[in-house]
Amino acid sequence: ASHDYLPLVQLQQARGPFQLTESFSEVVQIPLDRLRRASPYASHRASLSPTSPGARSSPEAGHGGEDSEEPSAAPQPGSPPSRSTCSEVPSAAVWAQADSGHGSESDTGPHSAAPSEAGVSWQDVGLEDLESTSWATAVALAWLEHRCAGFFEEWELVAAKADAWLQAQRLPEGVDVGCLKGAARHLFLLLRHWDENIKLNMLCYNPNNV
Repeated sequence: ASHDYLPLVQLQQARGPFQLTESFSEVVQIPLDRLRRASPYASHRASLSPTSPGARSSPEAGHGGEDSEEPSAAPQPGSPPSRSTCSEVPSAAVWAQADSGHGSESDTGPHSAAPSEAGVSWQDVGLEDLESTSWATAVALAWLEHRCAGFFEEWELVAAKADAWLQAQRLPEGVDVGCLKGAARHLFLLLRHWDENIKLNMLCYNPNNV
């Protein structure tokens, strides 16, 4: 169990970030369409539709009951992709009580890299690329906090490297690092509630009521 985080570490890029890919989705065990739907970036949710490739490839796409409890609804496909919904995502402080006790280390780093050193703006790498990478990195940090909290000392440097990269980015207007981390923690909180509800429904299931 102490090495459950190793597959995720292997996906980390040299400078610290993670990519929002099928491989990343498999490692964190969250369908790619669900990751996009939980993202604070409107472009991720706008790309989803009942017939989108992301929805079809999801192993849980057929469970429509769960989708109704997603953190936010997808906007119309015609909506501007650059607009974010950070105002709808609780601040990081809201989730402080749900942290493993070590999450604060990755939230408030003393570093503040100068743009000339490590900062990358969306104009440099492309808006879509930066949105996907920054969201995946925030999800990776939250995954480590929630799933591998007992082994913090083993992945502390991995998280510090990812957090340093994230803090150095010049994100699109309306989105900040606190917004991304809050949305990622919100996602794992909902996933835990979904799992609990599924188990409760199975315990309470009575064939005679069907």
